[in-house]
This record gives sequence, structure tokens and C-alpha cells, in this order.
Amino acid sequence: MRRKSYLIAAFFSLLITTACAEDGSQQEAEFGPLKCLGTEPFWSLELKDRTIVLEDMDSVQGQFKLTKAITSSNHTNRWFLTATGADSASVSVALSKTNQCSDGMSDFSYEYEVMLLTPEQQLLSGCCNRIESAK
Repeated sequence: MRRKSYLIAAFFSLLITTACAEDGSQQEAEFGPLKCLGTEPFWSLELKDRTIVLEDMDSVQGQFKLTKAITSSNHTNRWFLTATGADSASVSVALSKTNQCSDGMSDFSYEYEVMLLTPEQQLLSGCCNRIESAK
């Protein structure tokens, strides 16, 4: 329970830091394709062409159109994304480029740490890498 409270506090701290500049301005971010995943529970998120596809172990949970992507005004390696689905459900995603995220199950190192708030208000954390475009 304590860890969950810490994660929620960290998420909203990042949300506030990322979404609000001191002068009230927001810097719109452009995001290339990303593939994110998390464990316990297992989930994945793919961001491509301004669409977020969220999946769990059973199936696709939803597709969401990116409505906002903001770069932190004081840390250029942090972003906050929001996306809305066809049924008005929404997801919020906080990203931080650390180049050292671990999924806890392998020795693989990921570029980004991610926190995801699902439409059901479940807070999940995991790691992401950019998806290389086929040329």
C-alpha cells in the first residue's frame, strides 16, 4: 500500500511539473513511435501515428487518440501525454527519458520510464523504447 501511495504521489508530482510552466505556457511535444510494457500485471502500450493502443494479457483494452503531448518546461527529458478513446475514456501517460529503466524481469535496459493512468484509474509503471521505423 505504501509503494502504491508513493507511485501515485510521484505520478502527480511529475504531472504538475510537466504540465505547468512558471509562466503558464506549455510546450507541445512531438512523439515518435514508442513501445512500452510493464509487469505484475503484464500490460503493453504502443504509441504510433498519434494513436495509443493499450493491451493487457487478455486482449486490447482500447485505442486512444493523442489529444495532448507536453514537454516539461524545466526538464526536456520529461513529457505528459493525454489521449481519449471513442467512448470518451481517457488515458494519461508520464514519460521520463532515463536510459536506464529495467522491467525487473530481464537484463534489458530501456530508454524511458513510464507511468500510465488507465481509464479504470489504475496506475501502472513500466519501461519504453522507441520503435525503429522501417525504411
